[in-house]
Amino acid sequence: MKCTFTNPTDDICSRCTAGNYECHFPGRKPRSPGMRVVLQQQIREKNAMIDKVLSQVNPGPTMPTPLALVPARLPLTEEERNKYRDVLAYLERAATQAGARIGGDGRPKFDISALEDPSEVETDSEEDMGEGGAASPNRGASPKSDMRPMDTILEVAAPTGMMAIAALETRSTATKGNVGDSSASEGGSSNKSTVDGGIANDTYFLPGPFSNLELRRLIVERQAAPDILLSGLLTPEDVAALFQIHYQWINPIIPILDENIHTPATVLARCPFLFTIICTVASRYYTEKPHIYGMAIHFAKAAAANTIIDGWKTIEMCQAFALWSVYNPPARRWEEDRAWCYTGIAFRLGTELNLSRIPEGDPADERQEREILNRTRMWLMCYIMDRCLSIQSGKAWMVQEDHTVRNVSQWLQRYKYHNACDGYLTSLTELLCIMTRFVGTVNPAFGTSSVESLDDIDFAALYKAYDEELMAWKDVIDVRHKGEKTSKEPAVVMQITLIYCVFNYCRLVICCCGLQLMSKRRSTKPSELFAGCVQAATSLVKLMVEDFVPTGFVRYFPELIYVHSAFAAVVLMKCLRPEYNIYLDLQQEERIVGLVTKLFEAWTSDKLSLDEKHNTALYARFLKQLMEPHLARIAERRARAEAAAQNGSGAPGTHSPGHHHYNGHGNGNGVANQQPMSPVTPDSTSSMFSQPDLHLGNLYATDVDVSKAAAELAASGMLPPDVPWDQLFTSMVADGGAAAAAAAAAAAAAGGGGLAGAAAALNGPWGGGIVNGMPGDECLAAMMGLGSETWFL
Repeated sequence: MKCTFTNPTDDICSRCTAGNYECHFPGRKPRSPGMRVVLQQQIREKNAMIDKVLSQVNPGPTMPTPLALVPARLPLTEEERNKYRDVLAYLERAATQAGARIGGDGRPKFDISALEDPSEVETDSEEDMGEGGAASPNRGASPKSDMRPMDTILEVAAPTGMMAIAALETRSTATKGNVGDSSASEGGSSNKSTVDGGIANDTYFLPGPFSNLELRRLIVERQAAPDILLSGLLTPEDVAALFQIHYQWINPIIPILDENIHTPATVLARCPFLFTIICTVASRYYTEKPHIYGMAIHFAKAAAANTIIDGWKTIEMCQAFALWSVYNPPARRWEEDRAWCYTGIAFRLGTELNLSRIPEGDPADERQEREILNRTRMWLMCYIMDRCLSIQSGKAWMVQEDHTVRNVSQWLQRYKYHNACDGYLTSLTELLCIMTRFVGTVNPAFGTSSVESLDDIDFAALYKAYDEELMAWKDVIDVRHKGEKTSKEPAVVMQITLIYCVFNYCRLVICCCGLQLMSKRRSTKPSELFAGCVQAATSLVKLMVEDFVPTGFVRYFPELIYVHSAFAAVVLMKCLRPEYNIYLDLQQEERIVGLVTKLFEAWTSDKLSLDEKHNTALYARFLKQLMEPHLARIAERRARAEAAAQNGSGAPGTHSPGHHHYNGHGNGNGVANQQPMSPVTPDSTSSMFSQPDLHLGNLYATDVDVSKAAAELAASGMLPPDVPWDQLFTSMVADGGAAAAAAAAAAAAAGGGGLAGAAAALNGPWGGGIVNGMPGDECLAAMMGLGSETWFL
């Protein structure tokens, strides 16, 4: 009987009152839980089970050493701390939970599917992409596919590889013998090793969980999500914008990723460190939210440190360190720069992962082929970066020239699904193979030279041989990249321009090395090398100003590319020093200064420079330091020449009516322009410029035949025979150069101390008096290994 109450406040219902019954009202029956509550409870139980299994599958390093950012120690201003208030609060909470996070319990999770593009339909599962990680020497069958030889970290024929095979075979036999043992029925607990680490561990030679991409994604979502996402610094919309910046502007320069397989979600699922580095580098150019970069740098540095200590050895880790090595923030001093260390880690990882190994046979599908190309592409990028850094610094290289590098053109023709940048990598690799042989010949530090002393090298014959080889390479490149110079794609134009930039940089290095070697022999006159230096340096500057700038890629260049133009400017400015006035007249000096000034103006443009810490602004200030003393001296020299001309004097610096200097800038009627000459004697002027058909104009063109132009210079007697060549391209403070140093000091005093100021400004960071007394245009030369004690210049 249902109770009915007349008044809600009554204790006895109306029916029980009328029948004089004892009223028992039990209240409402509990409702059955809804489907939503049931599903949520099941999800929580499943999550707990998954976390428990993952903690067993991926227990982490034997002795984990987590490195966390401490908000109180970050060098942030009050304004920045207020701006990053939510991020710092997350870091505080993360620091208090560090103990729980080591085991994976209580760590914040991130749903990677939030980064996937809904418009893209996934036609193939991730398991068909192939194995992104590395494997043990006797891996057998992976969770999804058989092991390929290139997946092996250890060399099977090496002692460690043989030990691994023996250990795996022994344990496999022991396991089969205990199949029927009841004591092993509980998951094989009786056979489980009690040793946590070392070669005695049963799993020491077995592949880790990261070798399975699906399992790796699950681990990243639940145990290894990057702090740059968990802190709220980036939203999924920001990530999409940053990856777009990377693929449009950064990846064409350092093409280590394949957009077809490296989507934001895929990169995060494979390597949180690579994801953090890509977002950090791209955030430097994210104008919609420029504040992200300041905090992202700290996340990237912390991720790099944690990856070195406890990270996974995968190709993505190699790619991350390679990218971070060229885009890390500029250091205050050379000794604080970590680029060389980061590249070393990347190169060692590439060697250990055997990225150079190309599997025999054809890939099963497009995805497997793209994975193979991804590995080889990264190896070629390691080789290119290693050789460029080695040539720049004069240090020994780390990446060896193996079969893959030597036959890179065959790799380019073998596969179908190549990226557009693969031809660009192939051309650079072939060029640097030529330079590798040259450097190994002239640099005793590499131990590959067949001569016992540099004095035994016949550099004239050596230069001719390598010049012919470089020109033969250029003929191949012109055919391979035909029409790319006029392409409507800025990335294509940038890449072909960069190829020619490295080509001229290599020629400049060869010529500078030859000048240094041949300057010690007074009987030789390296006129061809001098012309090659001027032409190559001029071409480098013009390529930056006239070709790179219109593409829009200059603001995204790493420092490794800026060095090419900066080195060219150093060489050109060195030609303007007072002791070299005899080789260039006033107009030629002004043209060199004008060319370097154009480079300075391009780098100081608002369209190219983000702020004062940007590479364009830093190198622009360096160029200004180079030019200041020369501008003052040239202005004074021009004033003296004009005063002498007005007075009708026959003093040095003016032309007599019977002598016309032709420099390639005629008036259109075949008559050479008359310009004030260098302050030399009339006899030397007559011997230098007695040939009216020889002009220096072609030396400033990028398409000139340097060898032919230099031969004309030498045949015309333009370079005086009575001038010792050991004065050319030597330091002002070298032995025997006291007179030149005095002349330069006088010029600097007349110019308002600009030269001394430039030297003082560039002298501090090195300390110890390494470059004391060195003019500003030699500082970069010393920094790049171009001093008088090094192997070139």
